[in-house]
Amino acid sequence: MRKLFEITLILVMLFALVACKTTETLDANEPAQQPEVAPVAEPEPVAAAPEPEPEPKGLPVFDPLKGVLPGVLYQLNPVEGQEPVVRAVSLSGNRAGDEINKREPSIDNIRFVFELNEWIGITADSDKTDSLFAVILPHAKDPNFYTEDSLQAIPDNASYVNLDLTEEGKIYGETYIYDFNNPGFYDIVIADNAKPVALILIKAFKEKEIENFSDSQLEKYMTDAALEAKSL
Repeated sequence: MRKLFEITLILVMLFALVACKTTETLDANEPAQQPEVAPVAEPEPVAAAPEPEPEPKGLPVFDPLKGVLPGVLYQLNPVEGQEPVVRAVSLSGNRAGDEINKREPSIDNIRFVFELNEWIGITADSDKTDSLFAVILPHAKDPNFYTEDSLQAIPDNASYVNLDLTEEGKIYGETYIYDFNNPGFYDIVIADNAKPVALILIKAFKEKEIENFSDSQLEKYMTDAALEAKSL
C-alpha cells in the first residue's frame, strides 16, 4: 500500500513539473510587447524659393578705363531716369556676308567690319521717327568729344545720313565711308537733332579686301578687330 502511495505521489509531482514547464514555454513564445512610439509628424513641404528675375541688361556707357569695344552700342549724353533715345542698332553691308546682315537690332551683337565704299545700312530701335541722323567719323579716343558743337562742324571726309521711318516701320538709313579715307577704326555717331545720343565703333578695310567673305570669315575678322581695338 505504501508503495502504491509513493508511486502516486511521484506521478503527481511529474504532472506538476510538466505543467509548470508547459506554462513557461507558452510564456516564452508570447511576443514581447513593443514600446509605444509616438508618431512623428511629417515635415511640411518647404515651398521652393522663387527664381530671381533676371536683371535688365545694363546699357553700355563709355568707361575711360575700358575704352570702347567695336560692335557695341554705347550711350552718349544719357539723361538719368530717362529711357535712351536709341535702344538698339543693327548694321548691314552689301558686299559680304549673309545672315550676319540680317541681325535684329542689339546692343552688343552688331556687325562692325566693312570695306571702304561699302554701303552700310543702319537700323535703329527708337521712338524718334524724324529727328535722327548718323555720321561716320574717324575714331575719337574719347567719345565725350562728341557734343552738339562738334557735330555742327562735320568734316568733308565724314559720311552723313538721315535715319527715316520706312514703309516697313523701321528707322533706317544707309551710307558708306568714302574711298579717299584710310582703312582703320571709325565711329558711327547717332544724333537726335544735333545732340549725340549713341555710338558704335566699326573697322573699315580697304576696298575689296573682304569682298564676298562668308559669315564665318567676317566673324573671324571681327574677333581679330576686337582684340586690336583694345589697344586704341
